[in-house]
Amino acid sequence: MTKNEYAMRTGNPKYSPDNSKAFNKFKKQYPKLFEGLKGTRRPVEWKILWDIITQHEDGRCDCMCEDLIKEARTRERAQIALEWLNDKKYLRKSKISTQWQGQFNLYELNWNIIVKKLGVRKPIPLKPLSPDKARKILFSKSEEL
Repeated sequence: MTKNEYAMRTGNPKYSPDNSKAFNKFKKQYPKLFEGLKGTRRPVEWKILWDIITQHEDGRCDCMCEDLIKEARTRERAQIALEWLNDKKYLRKSKISTQWQGQFNLYELNWNIIVKKLGVRKPIPLKPLSPDKARKILFSKSEEL
């Protein structure tokens, strides 16, 4: 379930930061990333950063995240973009252990930098689904089947 779908079903507020404003700030800071890109094309570093900001709860990610691989087209390119974002301080290496322990770095958003450089605020934490609400959702889904 996507973050927005979860928010809708649980009554959490939808998180929709201003992409256009944040993108323009990013573009001004890193014009070399845009060399050779035509029209509305975006560098993979931006696309991955925006995916993490808007779709990854707690801003955690690694190069095995399917959405990041899809944006980058390969796991290796996703890892290069994550390293670039880490070098620019948008991400920092997480101390949380993963199933990939020792194989891949786990990163998390550095919200202080995201706010400072892009003007994007951290989302309100998602509230868990209450047992009553879960039953209602499950019951309404079984009626649709």
